[in-house]
Amino acid sequence: MADILGQPAKVKANVEDVVDKYMLSSENNLDGSVHTALDTTNAHVKLDPDRQKWVEREPQEETNLEYLYKNVEQEQNSLLQALEEYQNTIDPKDNAAFDLSKNHTMAQVWAMVDAAAKKYDTEDIKGV
Repeated sequence: MADILGQPAKVKANVEDVVDKYMLSSENNLDGSVHTALDTTNAHVKLDPDRQKWVEREPQEETNLEYLYKNVEQEQNSLLQALEEYQNTIDPKDNAAFDLSKNHTMAQVWAMVDAAAKKYDTEDIKGV
């Protein structure tokens, strides 16, 4: 096992092989029964056996995004409510001042996370 872990390419190839076999298995529960987004029976990708890679499938018909993401708005509202409740319980000086009523890019989110981590590390060193 230690020999495999020392060789990242082999580990990656083994992981990809396991993932490919799992996705192609009929017993993987990725048939949309858990969530419509987890339906590999109607996936937009397919395994190219010659290249041993997942490639984009030719579109056969337009995807019904409304059906695919029918629960997203409800889940988004639940998340926003939980974040708002959390912000109301913390000390105002610890509040990240992240306006949840606006849309943010992932770059903005990661910048905020990086700033919080840097602040945490700096205060940890200072001994707040």
